[in-house]
Amino acid sequence: MPDRLDPEERPSLPPVAETFSLVDLDPGQTPGSTVSPLQHRVRRELEALRAGRSDPGPGRTDPAASSPPALAGEALPLLRTGEGDADLQLLEPIAEGGMGRVHLAWQRALEREVAVKQVRPDRATRAAFRGLLAEARLTGALEHPNIVPVHALGLDQDGKPLLVMKRVEGVGWRELIRRPEHPAWGDHAEDRLGRHLEILVQVCNAVQFAHSRGVLHCDLKTENVMLGAFGEIYVLDWGIAVRTGWPREPVIAGTPAFMAPETVREDGVLDERTDVYLLGAMLHEALTGRHRHEGTRTREVLAAALVSAPVPYGPEVPAELAALCNRATAPDPADRPASALAFRHALVDYQRHRGSLALAEQAGRLARDLGRALDALAPLASAGGAEEVDPQRVAIRRLATEAAFGYRQALAQWPENTVAAEGLRACLERTVRFELDERNVHAAATALDELDPAPAELRGRLEALRREREQEGRATAELSQLRHESSAEVALATRTGLMVAVHGSLGLFWLWMAHLGLVITHLGIMAFALSLLLGLGAGFYAFRDSLLANQLNRRVLYGLVAFCLFTMVQSSLGFLRDVPVDHLAWGSYLGISLMFAVMALTLTPTVGLLVPPTLVAAVFCALFPARINESLALFNFGCALAWLVPLAGAWWRAGRRP
Repeated sequence: MPDRLDPEERPSLPPVAETFSLVDLDPGQTPGSTVSPLQHRVRRELEALRAGRSDPGPGRTDPAASSPPALAGEALPLLRTGEGDADLQLLEPIAEGGMGRVHLAWQRALEREVAVKQVRPDRATRAAFRGLLAEARLTGALEHPNIVPVHALGLDQDGKPLLVMKRVEGVGWRELIRRPEHPAWGDHAEDRLGRHLEILVQVCNAVQFAHSRGVLHCDLKTENVMLGAFGEIYVLDWGIAVRTGWPREPVIAGTPAFMAPETVREDGVLDERTDVYLLGAMLHEALTGRHRHEGTRTREVLAAALVSAPVPYGPEVPAELAALCNRATAPDPADRPASALAFRHALVDYQRHRGSLALAEQAGRLARDLGRALDALAPLASAGGAEEVDPQRVAIRRLATEAAFGYRQALAQWPENTVAAEGLRACLERTVRFELDERNVHAAATALDELDPAPAELRGRLEALRREREQEGRATAELSQLRHESSAEVALATRTGLMVAVHGSLGLFWLWMAHLGLVITHLGIMAFALSLLLGLGAGFYAFRDSLLANQLNRRVLYGLVAFCLFTMVQSSLGFLRDVPVDHLAWGSYLGISLMFAVMALTLTPTVGLLVPPTLVAAVFCALFPARINESLALFNFGCALAWLVPLAGAWWRAGRRP
């Protein structure tokens, strides 16, 4: 909000301001209208004329006795107006100020419309005429694309001066500020701030040119900027402009709502930085829609101008422009930009930075959404709702990534963008904390590496998490190795194929023996065990890389070797003790089934599938002692089928996986 002063806090105004507050210049005078030194002189001359005095008093200009007052010593061309063969035909009035009036006119010689400025009839004094001449000559000397060209200066048929200028069609900048819906916004309606800055840059060009010619405008305000119908921008009303180095009149001059503090003080020194102050006041109005100095009375406005307190702008005003406004309207001229060119450079820099600032603002919105998402995560996590927590985590990571990307893009366009730099740092710190809480070492380390310098607390947490995860990794690796060593799935197909091949071959062999009617002996059983041992040994050696890859397969091999050795030892003892072969056979079956049961309990349950065919073979041998060959065939075929069961189960499970 613009500065406002309580009555107790208002400073006492210097003499020049007291002069202004005591003089009733115009009933229509407002803080937003121009106060010209001419008004003081014209007022005194008019008072003298009304009083019928020939001598208005010491130090006062004597109004001419003739009517109208003569302009002695001025050799000006005649520029007749009116009907007949006059070159200038005045049409309707198009503007009126405190001292002058502007008419639309038709210039016959060039067949064009022009603007003709004259002194208002009720202000027709020598001082007013001299003021118009001074304005015409000063403006005519400033030939610049952003200053209205002066076509001619002369006297009308009544001997009064008139100024012929280019007719500018368009709208005042102040009107655009007051009416956001104005048709003149056109294509700029979506970026009004950008258009304001473009206008002000052009105003700076005109002001800097005037300064290079030794001229101060002293009344820069948005009302004095005209936007042409085809993009032209003109700085108008150079009526109270002064030349640098000339003595200053001890009267108020300017517009109270825009005035710099030095213009309110009688001893104030005017220079280029006075116009810089007015440029800052114009920027303030473009940003806020309000005058730089406000108040209900002119005296209150002047007091605010004298103090020129910094304005606390809201978040709707870009911080860089807010700082420029307060710097340009600093009470001490030394604290302002040194020139209109320096002020222009600041505007151009901001225009160049706008894309970066817009990206930072968009990233800031994402960062705020990230903060809200993080705040909402804790209650969800404590409630234990995985269905809600997991999507929330996904949303948090997406917001963190997008916000950080936006800040990085902003910094790529403008590395000095402190808003983006601070926002990126805050976003990365939040990301690191979140990933540390999630125990995600890689993501936390990646985000932390971008923080320079990285907070010691976050570095410590990351290192502690790394140690924990390393310990967990070792434990996981050990557990994985243990699972691998005890997994029946390792080399399942190879193991099953080998066992089916060995047992199937032996089963066919004993069927062939039964078909031949050969009677098995102790040596035959020993030969069976030896052949099984050799077959297993050859198979395991051929597929040693896979079959011996884990502990379970090795133990299965050890168990089968033990089975073969047990059978061979038992057959040898039976031969020595003359135990009948059928007794030896079914006793072996019982011992083998017990061994398979122990292996099922200690190694893998799948070995337990060998117990039923072994028991069946034992029962068959006990019931049919003379058919030992058939029992051996039954045993081997049963074992072959049993070994196929886990393989079929693995294939079935694989087929059901998505």
